[in-house]
Amino acid sequence: DIGGSSPTQPEGALFEMGWEREAGLVTIVARPPDEQYHGRPRYSQDEPFRTEWGGEVRYVHSMAEDLVGADLFDGVEYDAVFMGQVVEHLELEAIPGLFRWIRDHLAPGGWFALDTPNRAVTVLEHPDRFTDPDHTWEFRAGELVALLHDAGFRVERQSGIMPMPESVRVGRWDPEETYSLPTVTSDPTTGYCFGLVCRVAG
Repeated sequence: DIGGSSPTQPEGALFEMGWEREAGLVTIVARPPDEQYHGRPRYSQDEPFRTEWGGEVRYVHSMAEDLVGADLFDGVEYDAVFMGQVVEHLELEAIPGLFRWIRDHLAPGGWFALDTPNRAVTVLEHPDRFTDPDHTWEFRAGELVALLHDAGFRVERQSGIMPMPESVRVGRWDPEETYSLPTVTSDPTTGYCFGLVCRVAG
């Protein structure tokens, strides 16, 4: 899980949000504790954490952009890699290399999933800036799909999160719209955020 630290839960943000799968090993790549987005965690990330189901969570402190070329993960493969609300914080020029690095560290048949704010919608709320000053870029779905294809991925599922199709249609921000629709739809272009699930092409 790249960027998956939680300020309060040692298992990480995925489990904090309700992920129920019992993983044998979860490796969380996060910024150093004093630099983490939500503040310094209230627990130590220095030692592996044993979960209640007998799995293990390990923390690696690194900027995501610095994973490329590092030897820490040489020969290591993962069944899945997740980046939740991370790609928008990365330096743009580093993203293609990071995607290729993820591709090369997936086990055969492994999955890469990520989600991010959707600029097709956030521009209606904030036409002159991004939604967070730490964001380097906010993508539209097609932009990110193209980057993933270039890195050797096949996008198998696209989802819109907090859909706002009427706001997109009329070009006017209406936050009330999110209360009247399902939380997740199959259209990534009209969600306030969108998610992509990928496998290595070939």
